Amino acid sequence: IRLTLTRGVKLTSGMDPRLNVFGPTLIVLAEHKPPVYDKAGITLITASVRRFSADCLDPKIHHNNLLQSILAKIEANVAGADDALMLDTRGFVAETNATHVFLVDRGRVFTPRVVACPEGITRATVLELCRQHNIPCEERDLSLAECYRADEMFCTGTMGELAPVTQVDGRVIGRMNVPQESGPTSSSPVSSSPVSSSPVSGNHASGNHTSGNHTRHSPASSGVGGANATSGGAGPMTRRLSELFTQLTKTEGYPILVEPAATGSPGDPR
Repeated sequence: IRLTLTRGVKLTSGMDPRLNVFGPTLIVLAEHKPPVYDKAGITLITASVRRFSADCLDPKIHHNNLLQSILAKIEANVAGADDALMLDTRGFVAETNATHVFLVDRGRVFTPRVVACPEGITRATVLELCRQHNIPCEERDLSLAECYRADEMFCTGTMGELAPVTQVDGRVIGRMNVPQESGPTSSSPVSSSPVSSSPVSGNHASGNHTSGNHTRHSPASSGVGGANATSGGAGPMTRRLSELFTQLTKTEGYPILVEPAATGSPGDPR
């Protein structure tokens, strides 16, 4: 259920709030659909568009000005990725164009501070699950390099729940856990470095992603993949938190869809 509150109808066009003299308008949008992200994992590219800091536009204000997110999503579409990873004005990871970001490194869970990203219900739930089950977790500034070398990475959101991230800027997440592929063996040694037809630049804020030079490597077609990309999606920590989240949502909250009661049963007044 999405609630949108506007200032209401205006006397005439203009940005002056005093033109809204008829009272606010509340829009209630109810929609049921399955999680929007593939549980097998999603790919990200780093957008050139940055997330605002609080001195530009407080990220804790949930507003309808989604231009930053839309521009970042367009870059992801052009690059053939599922979504865009967005940095703040200092160069640290903020979130994606639609979800919060978590990293897993040596059994510890990390997520960016809410400096350039909004607070989120699913984000808060994951952090609470970590505390309840004695999983080390920390909110701090995270660099792009930390994303590249993370053991696991996943996104959280109302419509996406927990979705594993398999690649960022063509780099496979969790490469140390790549399982051995079956099939004919080669006499030549296999390089442990990422496979790419061209070097991937680390300067992703340059906006080169919009040129279409970034190639998305599909785990099924490229032969490149970490545990996340080739074994059905999530790493062990992501799977554990996803299971805990699923258990929690089955017992808490308010059910939206309720099974209809059978009619004609004894004592049924209908």
